[in-house]
Amino acid sequence: MSGYSNLKKDVSKLCTALDKAKSIKWAQIAYFMECGSSTTATAENRVNVYTDRIDRQASEHISKLGKKVTLHRSKVRVEDDWAWTAAVLEIVRH
Repeated sequence: MSGYSNLKKDVSKLCTALDKAKSIKWAQIAYFMECGSSTTATAENRVNVYTDRIDRQASEHISKLGKKVTLHRSKVRVEDDWAWTAAVLEIVRH
C-alpha cells in the first residue's frame, strides 16, 4: 500500500455507518506499510513519507464527511534495506 486511495472506499463506508448508527461514536481502520530502500531515500524515510501522506489525505477526506481522524502508528521498524509500520486511523463523530 502506498496511498490513501486503497483505503478511501472503506473509510467512506465507515463514515456512512457512523452516520446511520447514532450509538456508535467511533470507527477504526488499520493498515500495514512496508517499503524498501530506493536510490533516493531510505526505507524508513519512505515509510514515514507514505504514512504521513495517508494521514493528510485521510484528514482532508474525513473532515469533508464531518468527522475527525487521528492517526496511531507503531514505531517504524528497520531491518537491512526494509522498513515497516502498522497504523490505525481512528475516525470520531464530532
